[in-house]
Order: sequence, then C-alpha cells, then structure tokens
Amino acid sequence: MFETIAKQIAMHVAATNPASLSEDDLDDAMRELQGIIGVESLDLHHFYL
Repeated sequence: MFETIAKQIAMHVAATNPASLSEDDLDDAMRELQGIIGVESLDLHHFYL
C-alpha cells in the first residue's frame, strides 16, 4: 500500500515538471518569478474569501 501511494505522489510531482528539486537550485530570476506568482495567488485567495 505504501509503495502504491509513494508511486502516485511521485507521478504527480513528475507531471508538474518542477524547475528544481529545491529552492537552492533555482536561479534568481526564477525565484523572483515564483515570489510574484505566490503573492498574486495570495491576493486572489484573499479576494474570494
């Protein structure tokens, strides 16, 4: 059962096509873009509450 769940999680992570496995591997431009997207997402989430 654990292996099945682990495989499903791994498939979901692979499907998202992550830019890196950790934040330390991202370049500064990508890190800045992620921050902007995160802030905009928070703003939209707050708007719909």
